[in-house]
Amino acid sequence: MEILWKLKPFVSKKIWGHENWLLSCRPEGACHVSNGSYGGLTLHQALQKLAGKKEGQAYRYRAIASDASKFPLLVKTIHTQQKLSVQVHPGDFSDALGKKISGKTECWYFLAAEKKAVVFAGFDAKLALLAKAGKVSPKKLLQKLLEKSDEEFECLLRGVEVNAGDFFYIPAGIVHALGARLQLLEVQQNSDITYRLYDYGRKRQLHIKKGLAVANTSACGEYIEAAQFQGKRCRYFTVSKKLLDFNSSKQATKNLRKKGHAGSMRAYFLLDEGKLRFKHSLSKEVIRLSAYDCLYTPLNDDLHGLAEYIPSGRANVMEITGYF
Repeated sequence: MEILWKLKPFVSKKIWGHENWLLSCRPEGACHVSNGSYGGLTLHQALQKLAGKKEGQAYRYRAIASDASKFPLLVKTIHTQQKLSVQVHPGDFSDALGKKISGKTECWYFLAAEKKAVVFAGFDAKLALLAKAGKVSPKKLLQKLLEKSDEEFECLLRGVEVNAGDFFYIPAGIVHALGARLQLLEVQQNSDITYRLYDYGRKRQLHIKKGLAVANTSACGEYIEAAQFQGKRCRYFTVSKKLLDFNSSKQATKNLRKKGHAGSMRAYFLLDEGKLRFKHSLSKEVIRLSAYDCLYTPLNDDLHGLAEYIPSGRANVMEITGYF
């Protein structure tokens, strides 16, 4: 049974740029398995087939087989030519029928950024000062500005210039926006719920009331500069940047030799322009990865146990772990 799946992304075109959905079980944007006997199937179809097997922890996918929304993560690369809308996502909640709905906590790892590229996360201290001076709550002030499409709203956002290798953690409830001329890896909960607050004059629907209801106006997320970033863990996922040095096979093996949590799944994203090759330990199939390719191990085994490395120098990968 193949346990290394190279995934073909779904490309989603946007008015501001495009996204490549690298690890997606969503019906409106499914990625496909491109190798082995599961090749050609959508990720959800492959997991449905896997769920009927008796090997390893395949049983964990039975719930996902009947409901793709239970897959824990959506992973994508985002390529922006224009600013995205200012938006916010809710946390986990239950609908009117009691069904649990995933919110959207996410993180960004910046692959490329032009000079002075900016992202927005949270609000400047001016918001609290202006609200106090006007004797209203911060949310009431924001509502007034947003309903008038007042450009002063944009001035209240906290802007941060970012560079390649920087990282941002955006919990649900943080008001945020990506700027133009950016390329990034986004890891998020498997949710499509977005409340758009401000759209720079574009004529798309806004969700001001719903968005402000879930917004945390006092929080700004967590920004980590490239030199300090090694990884981040939250209750929904873990991301870890790892250097694989194939000139030193022991080091490459050590960096990926780790037993996974029983209630988790893993994917690997190649960050560099270089290429990696793996040979499946059982089928002997050679799997080639280029920059921004995604490799998924559905049974959560570490790569050391699944594949032999075919030396190809040094490469950085992002190890992504999602929790069921």
